Amino acid sequence: MALLLAAVVSRADVLRVGLGDLDYPPFYFTKQGELQGAAIEVAEALAGQLGHQLNYERLPFVRVQRHLASGDLDMVVLYFRTPEREESALYLQQPHLQESSFMVVKKGLQGIPAGYRGSFLEWRDQRFLSVRGYYHGETFRQALFLDKQLVINEQELIRRTLSGGRFVGVGNRAALQYHAERMGVADQLQYIEPAIDRGDDYIAFSRKTPKAEQYVAEFSEALRSFKRSRRYAEIIRRYGLDH
Repeated sequence: MALLLAAVVSRADVLRVGLGDLDYPPFYFTKQGELQGAAIEVAEALAGQLGHQLNYERLPFVRVQRHLASGDLDMVVLYFRTPEREESALYLQQPHLQESSFMVVKKGLQGIPAGYRGSFLEWRDQRFLSVRGYYHGETFRQALFLDKQLVINEQELIRRTLSGGRFVGVGNRAALQYHAERMGVADQLQYIEPAIDRGDDYIAFSRKTPKAEQYVAEFSEALRSFKRSRRYAEIIRRYGLDH
């Protein structure tokens, strides 16, 4: 056992992990000075099993993506998989979490469709807001006829959605609700049902990180085992996520 432990410690690496500068619950957020969330718990469990240490750097999300592409960051723990992102990132062989994107408007806003029916044609007269660098599914991405405006974070998205300019925000409902509650405006928002996208979240490594392929293989194997564990099921249940 001692020899095995020494072998694990000897190959332990410190990995630089990028996180958005604003909390993104239930996936990552700070509570009482401690970094928490479903993505954090899964990543820490896998790293601990493999003997690696994760050092987190919180940056605007666009900078996280830029630093991942350049190799200034080794890893991200919550990343949608797209062809564009695969040019600079290597993904684990399966997702570890799932999340949903919703439209949100100012409560009582008149002249909008009653709901979402799988197409944005009914919504073409609205102005949309989304956080720069975030992905909300192919249907939204390919709706080029929409007036889409990018914002720097969820707080700006919420402020502009409530500004009276007939804006429709797009984002993760739990994250938007968290920031709206902290801003004291949660009761002014209305979420449009159903979700416009439900997507898989991955852990990914920078293609420029030394041993990136090795990390992907190690973490992928560890994840396969971890997703069958009671601990993983408890994380999913506690944060109210789909298994």
